[in-house]
Amino acid sequence: MSRLVFIDTNTYLSFYRLSNSDINEMQKMLHAMASRELKVLLTDQVVDEYWRNREGVIAEALKKFRQGRAPNQFPRLVHGYDELREIRKLSADLDKLVVKLAEIVEAAAGDELLLADKLVAKVFQGAEVLPVTDQVLVAARSRFDRGNPPGKNQSYGDAINWECLVRRTSTGEDLFVISGDGDFSSKLRPGAISQFLSREWAAVADRGKIELFDTIGSFFKKYYPDIELEIEFEQNRFVDDLLDSESFRATHVAIGQLDPLVNFTASQRQRIIDAGLTNGQVYSIGQDDDVAEFYQKFLGRHGAELDDEGWRHFEEYFAVARPT
Repeated sequence: MSRLVFIDTNTYLSFYRLSNSDINEMQKMLHAMASRELKVLLTDQVVDEYWRNREGVIAEALKKFRQGRAPNQFPRLVHGYDELREIRKLSADLDKLVVKLAEIVEAAAGDELLLADKLVAKVFQGAEVLPVTDQVLVAARSRFDRGNPPGKNQSYGDAINWECLVRRTSTGEDLFVISGDGDFSSKLRPGAISQFLSREWAAVADRGKIELFDTIGSFFKKYYPDIELEIEFEQNRFVDDLLDSESFRATHVAIGQLDPLVNFTASQRQRIIDAGLTNGQVYSIGQDDDVAEFYQKFLGRHGAELDDEGWRHFEEYFAVARPT
């Protein structure tokens, strides 16, 4: 039986902020969903909140990033040294790179092409969506007006989410709530689920346990400590299938198994590049839609690992555009 996971809006948005959230955690979530070990529960409320706040969160993160410029003022005691001229040049170059990268990210964000965009979209697509009905809205308003958790700051979005969760039939399934903003948390035992919510959840017979985590990473650390090894083992098999492909059909199958958004190890990245450079069963069909798309996205992230000769090969056989 799969475990149920509810992820609040702020956790999804944390992957766009200057935070400790590791985008790799979303890849772990997708892996666990694909293996049917986890079922992510999603509400219309979370989807609306996500899209309502996404642009503002990205804009704020880019604003802070642009402010992180290199120093342009120096104490008099370092003037006259050759090293200062080099520092000034490097500082100017760094400022130009900051501006350029911010523009690239801003454009990608506008087109919903950020890595976080793609991974969140996949989680949303694979989730079980719980509708926000009129009955849910009435109950959530009543919950908020009576002062019952979860909820704060004149907003009853979390109350809506909770009413959706308690209405879902859950025979023996455990529910894990991932939220770092404290709305679901116990005041007596920070980090644990609110006693009020725990009692309400347990009031229905045959329900599994309910547990709170402040991050996706802390959840995986407790319940799936070996998931990174599982992902690496699985990806190794797929990468080897591509590198050792002995037919065009085998290449298409291998490409279909690989996700260019995965955080590949250094060894895996090199073998994927080697497959494109040396295996004729791969580069001979490098301009087929699926193969070209995979390598375009893959090299968009890891193209710095190619030398000039390698780039010329991928430009010729895969029509991959080299970043300028």
